[in-house]
Amino acid sequence: MVIFYPLRPSPLILMILVSFLFWLGFANMAAFVLFAFFTGVITPLFIKFLFVILDHRANGLNGAPKLRAEMFQPFGEWRPYSLLFIIATLYFAISILFSNDHNTLGKIALLYCLVVLPSIIGILTMSRSIRIALSPFAQLKFINIIGFRYWLLLACIAMGGMLTNYLIEQQTTEFLMIFTVLYIAVFTFNWLGVMIFIQRKSLDYTAINAPEIKEKEVEEAQQSARTMCFYRACREYPHKSALGIILKYIENEEKDALAAHQWFADELMQLENKGFFRQHCEIHINVLHSAGKTAMADLLKEKMENSVNKPL
Repeated sequence: MVIFYPLRPSPLILMILVSFLFWLGFANMAAFVLFAFFTGVITPLFIKFLFVILDHRANGLNGAPKLRAEMFQPFGEWRPYSLLFIIATLYFAISILFSNDHNTLGKIALLYCLVVLPSIIGILTMSRSIRIALSPFAQLKFINIIGFRYWLLLACIAMGGMLTNYLIEQQTTEFLMIFTVLYIAVFTFNWLGVMIFIQRKSLDYTAINAPEIKEKEVEEAQQSARTMCFYRACREYPHKSALGIILKYIENEEKDALAAHQWFADELMQLENKGFFRQHCEIHINVLHSAGKTAMADLLKEKMENSVNKPL
């Protein structure tokens, strides 16, 4: 289930580690340098891992990404810093509104930011552009495409916020409060990744593990193999082994023999010397008859008879 995704080994280990480090920082506020290190280095690294989760799921991969050394390199991935910059900018803008007694406008701005923040994360993931992520039109388009699931995600985040607030009121240990916040973050990024993958066509997002990408790769590999077989056979023609090369390839490599025969027939038809085309046609016609494609076989026979009459 989606709600238990953060309990997978890699995010769980990292959440426990980061919660413990922040707990140490909060427990000893006098150690300003240590606390600054936690907030200035650990936070971007954890957000970087969140984006790794989002990319992993948005590309159609199951499970959680494994923890690797390159994930903990501070630079090379700028989305965490971009997101922190966006959050900090919005925070200061809203705080200015409240400090200048524009409370109503500040509340509206705060509510808007809370609602669109997941869309900002999703857009930043796909576009890697702060300008596009902050565009209200892009945000509303993203929300509209995700639809009901987006509002369900917001409801889950709101419940997580209420749980965190309850833990604060109960004055529970900082470790548990921090762990809860991190859990909500992993849950959110995972959810966004799954939603981006589901709506990838509407969002114009290319997922590397999507079925259509795999089909395209298979088609390209098949096209390349057919082309190599075609040229190899043409080099052997007019030797009798030329046709055998094509027939052996179709028998061993092709799942759809009819489609393969049709492809080779179309290519052979383009050759100036129609002899090879006529040789293949005789086999192709028999295959069509065997498959019950009588009309297609008769049409192909007519093409063969109308082809240029040259010696085989």
